[in-house]
Amino acid sequence: MHKVNLLMTRINYTEKIVYEWLREYIMQHPDEFCTCTRCVDDIMALALNKLPPRYVVSHVGEVITDFNFTEAPDRTKVMTEVIRAVRTVSKNPSHP
Repeated sequence: MHKVNLLMTRINYTEKIVYEWLREYIMQHPDEFCTCTRCVDDIMALALNKLPPRYVVSHVGEVITDFNFTEAPDRTKVMTEVIRAVRTVSKNPSHP
């Protein structure tokens, strides 16, 4: 019988890309919206719920996925969903 290791490291590469793009967007638009931990988490969650997850378990998988994310439709979709999430959270923050 083979032993199965369920503790393998899995990375949702979509989450990594959304985080990086949101960080860049925040730097380019300082003070335009709340960047407290709660708002950033809400923005991340909204954007990620609109995008397909892309899990990788190896560096090779990460490189291939990274290459695929450089294609215009994927990059445009991520940027669109992040901006949409920023606008939604800005209009309806989870705090006063």
